[in-house]
Amino acid sequence: MSESSLKRWADQGLLKVTKTVGGHRRISVRDAIQFVRDRGIRFLKPTVIGLPADDLTFNVDDMGLNDALLSHLSKGESDSVWNLLIGRFLDGSTIAQLGDGAIKSALRELGSQWEHDSNGIFVEHRATDICIQVIQQMKMIATHSSPKFRATGGAVSSDPYILPSMLVSSVITESGGQATNLGPNTPIDVLKIDSIKRPKNEQPQLVWISASILESPEETSREINEFAHECHDAGIKLIVGGRQVTDLSLDHVPSLSVHASLESVAKVASTIAAA
Repeated sequence: MSESSLKRWADQGLLKVTKTVGGHRRISVRDAIQFVRDRGIRFLKPTVIGLPADDLTFNVDDMGLNDALLSHLSKGESDSVWNLLIGRFLDGSTIAQLGDGAIKSALRELGSQWEHDSNGIFVEHRATDICIQVIQQMKMIATHSSPKFRATGGAVSSDPYILPSMLVSSVITESGGQATNLGPNTPIDVLKIDSIKRPKNEQPQLVWISASILESPEETSREINEFAHECHDAGIKLIVGGRQVTDLSLDHVPSLSVHASLESVAKVASTIAAA
């Protein structure tokens, strides 16, 4: 972009800048990326702002992205995965859209290969690790300088999966929240410590629970229902999702909602951020 365009956007308040003592405008990399994504501007040379590659993949449809991501993850080609996902992210796709789409599709396909290939577990774990690294990068880019609300969450006890709760954390971050991901195997009591047991002015506005693996659906349902009522009394929104969420028997609590997609989580988070 031209220097005059940048100055005009800055003067209009469209592009966030700070000024040095000498009066020079400075734009953070994070704010520059956010501005470009919001307006659909194409990156010509990503390495100039510290991104590790210029050959990012922009022009690929959803089906092509799914197939390409599956192929690269199967082969452990981390650089190609990075270029695919970061390219789509910089081109305007949200973390929720990528998580619900290409990432979910590829990992589900790799997981199904356990039945047919003794090497499947290794391939899936390697693919998951690659995705985690890319999502961490996207979350860092998407972090708001002034978060609008606080959130905390994790996966239930007996659930060892890292990625689902991490994706929720990243989606909330992109939606304007400050998210603390407590990770896999998180007892409800630990969630209580970081939410309802905090002083009122330190409590989060949103808590999430991921349930991809349930050792005891009945016991987990009882614990979540008790927690949901406590969150409601404290004015905290509780969201629950995951592969086995349909196995839970949850009470109808006004502040409790069940989600089947990351995009629906993003809507809740965006509503809280806008309040």
